[in-house]
Amino acid sequence: MLTPFILLRTPTDIFPSINIPVVSVVWQYTGLSAKDIEQRMVYGNERALTTTVNNIQHIESTSYDALA
Repeated sequence: MLTPFILLRTPTDIFPSINIPVVSVVWQYTGLSAKDIEQRMVYGNERALTTTVNNIQHIESTSYDALA
């Protein structure tokens, strides 16, 4: 008899609601190695973001070589 009530009151999301603004950028550039992308594109864009956007708490980058 309590089943409908319990089902309606049971949370469906096990993770808490988090309101953190996140920006994700993905570049795909054929012909450049991961090191070249890091040196030519990622570093410059990270530097530009940190000088133009206030209160950045964390920046993380990962560059990969293309899989053939």
